[in-house]
Amino acid sequence: MLPVSQKVFKAFNGRNLKVSIGKGLIDTDTLIGLAERCAV
Repeated sequence: MLPVSQKVFKAFNGRNLKVSIGKGLIDTDTLIGLAERCAV
């Protein structure tokens, strides 16, 4: 869904993001913004 580096994936604990999105703890727009900020 969002191409990020392995470093960013691990920083956000990428394996569990699907659960966080499903529970409504974070939305995809916020997640995209955070990933773009950390990718720089």
